[in-house]
Amino acid sequence: MKITAIQNLIARWKNIRCFAAVIRSDEGVRTAFEGQGILAWWWKIVLALHGKPVQAAFPPERRFRCVADGFRFYGWLYRALAIVFCAAATFCWVCDSAGCFWILWLAAGGVYLWIIAGLAFTGAARLYDSTGGHVWHLVAFLFFVSLFLACTLMAISLQVRLIGWLPDVANFMITLGAMAFGVGSYVVELAVLVAGEPMQEAKVVS
Repeated sequence: MKITAIQNLIARWKNIRCFAAVIRSDEGVRTAFEGQGILAWWWKIVLALHGKPVQAAFPPERRFRCVADGFRFYGWLYRALAIVFCAAATFCWVCDSAGCFWILWLAAGGVYLWIIAGLAFTGAARLYDSTGGHVWHLVAFLFFVSLFLACTLMAISLQVRLIGWLPDVANFMITLGAMAFGVGSYVVELAVLVAGEPMQEAKVVS
């Protein structure tokens, strides 16, 4: 029993490591914004940040497991981040080391992340059980994560401007870059669910 559990854990870890290669190598993903001018150039940069496409075909079942296990990893990642946020809120409240706004922001953020992380788990399970047919929970998960990250970046940017840590131009450019290439990178995962074909053999490009 223990050996089987360890083998399953190792197999899932391998799938998680292949997750990025699977999503960035799908032809439907790489051509998602083809012919869209500036968006096409932005998409090329986002894909480049994810790495080069692999020159190999993933069997349908392997692609499917990689996508499902990749989203399960996201679920655990954001559950861990939720605990960190709640712990930080408690620490700031007990030590009176932050204003009421930031304590409430951290606490609400922790609860929010804990709830939406559940979508990653149920979405991965439904994707697996439906042979790739049900992706709504995963799409919703990506939307809510992107919304949270965008709001957090804007709040930090406003705080930086209020305190005067950076010149306005630098603050704006850093925030814009984080939005475009940080939050925007989740569009790759969205594209593999909508434009790609997770359960079919990969069509990779050179």
